[in-house]
Amino acid sequence: RNLPAEFTSRLLVDELCSGGFVGQFDFCYAPFNISTGVSKGYGFVNFTTPEAAAVFREAWQGRCHLRGATPTSPITVSPAKVQGKEANASVWQSPHGKRIRNSALRPFI
Repeated sequence: RNLPAEFTSRLLVDELCSGGFVGQFDFCYAPFNISTGVSKGYGFVNFTTPEAAAVFREAWQGRCHLRGATPTSPITVSPAKVQGKEANASVWQSPHGKRIRNSALRPFI
């Protein structure tokens, strides 16, 4: 929670990769309000191991600035209700997920 308003899924992927998480996640999504064109302020990342998730939480919990973005309130990291790449991807195979045509606003899988 508390991602900057301009943060897209692509920017989140870039930030994760520059932070040393290359190859450690297989799903990443920062929801956007299609009407306003700004982030909803939260994101979802599925890590491939519990260890990678723990390292991420340690590195990002309480962080206030992300590269190339306006500083925000401290980031809060918490587990999502949906866990796993397949479970997350299935949400985006639904009619609701398929209606997002702009590839920049879709999840990174």
